[in-house]
Amino acid sequence: MSIATPMVWMERRIHGVTEETAKTDLAALKGLLDHVDLLITEGVIGGDSPNAADLQILSSIKLLGAIGDFHQVLQGRPSVAIADRVFPKSSGDVPAGVLPADELALLS
Repeated sequence: MSIATPMVWMERRIHGVTEETAKTDLAALKGLLDHVDLLITEGVIGGDSPNAADLQILSSIKLLGAIGDFHQVLQGRPSVAIADRVFPKSSGDVPAGVLPADELALLS
């Protein structure tokens, strides 16, 4: 087990994340990512100059991309490429395997 696993559990506790809220949020993730990609298509985010929405939304995409368990659900999405352009540097990654199997299955 990496150091990331207990850190994730500690963060969940600090932020009051329950098993139920985690599962609800994970089940909604694909739809939210689809909406972000629609915002790019409509020109709301992803332009030449980052706006407030870019900074708020794409920073979350960049953070998700640093967590190995989310790599598959993010793969090939336009939002990832734009997040990498707006936020080119990452200071670390969380290896895959920190989400419990039942929660990970919700991303499929």
